[in-house]
Amino acid sequence: MNRFVAFAAMIAVALCSTFAAADVFSTYGNASGSNPTLLKSDDASASDTSGYAGLEDQITGTLLLSDITTLSADYEMTKGTFGAGSPRFTIFDSSFNAAYVYFGNPNAGGGFDDPNFGSTSLNNTGNYAGSPVLRIQSAGFGGYNSGYPYINWATLVANAGSTQVTYVTLDVDSGYAQGAANDFDQEMLANNFAVTPSVAVPVPASATSGIVLLGGLVAFRLARRRPSPIA
Repeated sequence: MNRFVAFAAMIAVALCSTFAAADVFSTYGNASGSNPTLLKSDDASASDTSGYAGLEDQITGTLLLSDITTLSADYEMTKGTFGAGSPRFTIFDSSFNAAYVYFGNPNAGGGFDDPNFGSTSLNNTGNYAGSPVLRIQSAGFGGYNSGYPYINWATLVANAGSTQVTYVTLDVDSGYAQGAANDFDQEMLANNFAVTPSVAVPVPASATSGIVLLGGLVAFRLARRRPSPIA
């Protein structure tokens, strides 16, 4: 799917990283602002014509799944809550097969609850890289299909840890699941999207080695398929 993306491009600083090249950070869909960014996924028949939004980290160096030590973000739900497979992190391989890492705590219904529901401030997701919580599904990432039930990070790494990561996205896209009895409008503020040792946005200039600070805006068109949740 073609889509116009607001592209954050000002080079910054890669500190002592073995993953030499700076990553490319961008937004897509109905995203606005920065520090934090507002991501909207509302009914496509209303004000949100895209129905989805997100943050995207394009990996320009070599990063294997097993290299990732941090996967996290700060967030605040300003409308709606978790549902319809959103929000989540999506990790892509070079063939755009994906592993989906869902936000929140698993519930008895097979979905995920927001541990900070009702909060009016930004809260951290916690580090999902290495987490023992069963919150992941792999749809062919590195040739591995996990199916259901969910798996944890260690299981994903055991089956696809040597796979090269090409993109990591933070996705808010429940807007497709609309209807009088199934209203999944979501609006979320997001900040400090961190995939280390690859990228963290934003971070202070004195940040730890292996983190890249990015800023600025450039417009471009990105042609690739939009990730679709399996839950």
